[in-house]
Amino acid sequence: MRHLLGLFLVTIISLVNGASAQTNPISTLVDNVTDTSNYFIVGEVQNYYELSDRLDSKKIELQVLARSQQTQQLEFDALTDEIAQLETQLTQSQQQVESLNAIEEPSEAEQTEQAALASEIETLETNLSEKKIALEVLNNDINQILGEGELSQEETLKKEIIRLEDELEKSQIRLVGYAENLIKKVILAFAILLLSFILKALVGVIFKRLHFYLTAQRKAFILQLIRLLINAVTIIAILLVFFSQLISALPYFAIFATALAFAMRDVILSVIAWLIIGTKDGYKVGHYLHIDNLWGTVIEINPFNTIVRQGGMSGQTGRLLTFPNKKIFETFLENWSKLDNFTFLKWDFFLEQGSDVEKAEAILLQILETEQQKFKDKISKKRNLFMKKGLEDDDLKPRIFWEIQANGILLRGKLLVDFDEFFEIRSAVTRAFIIEVNKDDSVQLRFVNNLLPNTL
Repeated sequence: MRHLLGLFLVTIISLVNGASAQTNPISTLVDNVTDTSNYFIVGEVQNYYELSDRLDSKKIELQVLARSQQTQQLEFDALTDEIAQLETQLTQSQQQVESLNAIEEPSEAEQTEQAALASEIETLETNLSEKKIALEVLNNDINQILGEGELSQEETLKKEIIRLEDELEKSQIRLVGYAENLIKKVILAFAILLLSFILKALVGVIFKRLHFYLTAQRKAFILQLIRLLINAVTIIAILLVFFSQLISALPYFAIFATALAFAMRDVILSVIAWLIIGTKDGYKVGHYLHIDNLWGTVIEINPFNTIVRQGGMSGQTGRLLTFPNKKIFETFLENWSKLDNFTFLKWDFFLEQGSDVEKAEAILLQILETEQQKFKDKISKKRNLFMKKGLEDDDLKPRIFWEIQANGILLRGKLLVDFDEFFEIRSAVTRAFIIEVNKDDSVQLRFVNNLLPNTL
């Protein structure tokens, strides 16, 4: 995990500074994260055991040195005793030789004894010389260990032991402080986690009790989004509790988050649009929409896009088309099903000059009234709803409008219809009017490229 975090931070460095090798807060943070000694109590425990091992080693070294000095001292004393004995023997032998030398005419036995004493003296002097040399070497070794006027090895080791014991005591104090600090941080982390759980539970209760003009899917999505946000804030807070070095890297995280948000702006806008679409000012499954060059019935609304079944002049074409939800911010969207599944239909017919306009109006009005009878009861039941939408009673009835245009006399019919019968009524009215007009020679239609019924 430590290496993954370090790799992630190094990636941020390369994005922000172009993989620059210069010292900055991020590189310092990476060093701190990857250095085991900076892991709070872990580093101090490691330092404590290192000091303890060094102290034990110095104590053992002092014991070995003391034993070595004791052995050398015993050897020195033994050599001193041997030299003293040899000197005593040499003195006695020399005295005996002098006594024999004082005799003017020594006997043969005395001469033999004198020769033996001379040989013994020579041997004693040789041994004494060897013992003195050995004593001098041993004395030099002892003086070298003692330091010859400087601090002896024993004193140096004792002072080093005292210093290590002092550092070990300080390390113990620091270790206790780190342990107490770690316990406080763990308690604080648990408190943050507990607060996070309480906030998520509270948000869930609020969403269940409050009534939004949102579908269950959107409520669940918003609730999940809030919970993810709480989790993210919780993780960041806990990381800041344990790793205060992260504060120095916050500007870089902000830059990275901004770049990520810019790269995903279309996705974010689509999700925001999806939430807006779920409100009372949006649309829902079954509504008939017009956006850009697309007409169609909504069959599915996802967090990122909307799927519609394309409509045509003669009804649904059956083609499934998709547009991103963010498109509602970019272009005008017309919802033909806004009036509680009712919408206005409009028919434009052009008449030749000399046609009986009143006759044509009567024919179209009668056809519209006949078609409205199919859902007149529904309109009556929803009258109050239509009034709240700003409509008047005259708007609920079939209406005819006249207008003079360059293409001829425009006869426009307008009718409030049930959206479920949108295509059938549009086709039926057009068909019936053409048939009735063809039966009467006083009315002549002028066919131009604008006979498409529209909505208002």
